[in-house]
Amino acid sequence: MKRVLNFLIVISLFFVSCNVEPVDNGLLETSNNNSQNPNNPITPTPTTPVLVTKIIETLSNGDIETTNFTYNGTKISKMTTITSNSIEETNYVYTNDLITKSTYFLNGVLTETTNFEYNTDLKLIKCTYIQGTTVEITDYVYNANNTVSFITQSGTDVLATGTVYLFNNQAYKKTVVFDPGTTNEYTETQETSFDSKTNPFINVTGFSKLDLETPSEIVGFSGVFNNPIMLKRDNVTNDTSTYTYNSNNMPLLEVYTDLVNPNWSATYQYFYNQ
Repeated sequence: MKRVLNFLIVISLFFVSCNVEPVDNGLLETSNNNSQNPNNPITPTPTTPVLVTKIIETLSNGDIETTNFTYNGTKISKMTTITSNSIEETNYVYTNDLITKSTYFLNGVLTETTNFEYNTDLKLIKCTYIQGTTVEITDYVYNANNTVSFITQSGTDVLATGTVYLFNNQAYKKTVVFDPGTTNEYTETQETSFDSKTNPFINVTGFSKLDLETPSEIVGFSGVFNNPIMLKRDNVTNDTSTYTYNSNNMPLLEVYTDLVNPNWSATYQYFYNQ
């Protein structure tokens, strides 16, 4: 499911400093622009955080995908997507409060593994993606101007380089150079706009780190604090989302419109533990 995978899902992620810090539990109140509005009370507390438990995607052709999320406390342990002809499962492994590994199974068969490494400032500095004999490594460098430089390599081949731009600790734009130094080289700029409401995964421990995962392969950003409402590619609008929110200012319903491939347009229903 496109939207869930992007925020992870993505993801995300992901923004005053350039640190991509985990957004867990009680931080919800300080990050939500409407938290001081008595008509929109924020109910989560550190002992009862709001967690998204299920998302139902209905595509424009009527196909339905259901994704269930399993947690150990506020740590995500599994994401399972069920379609009419497949079951996809992603399992997550933590080291302390950081997600350090994910494994992806298609119909019970392991097909992808991703390892995540962090520095002493708890920033994501390396992402290693493994599919069969293919190994792709993305390294990240955090700059003083609220940007993150990255390079993705497979062996000695450079697949992509680029820059991610952060605002209020959330990634919103990236410029990617694909196949640099080859006759196939081209550059694309992707920019995501967000609403002022609360992202469904804001309370999931360590999840905000993954918004920077494989920036050359995941289109746009899914947000850490807020929700994406528009994606532009080379200044041309690619897709839009509109939301209906619950009393916690979290999405209940999303209407996603793909302006390039209308067949991928869909609605998303969000369900929570409270």
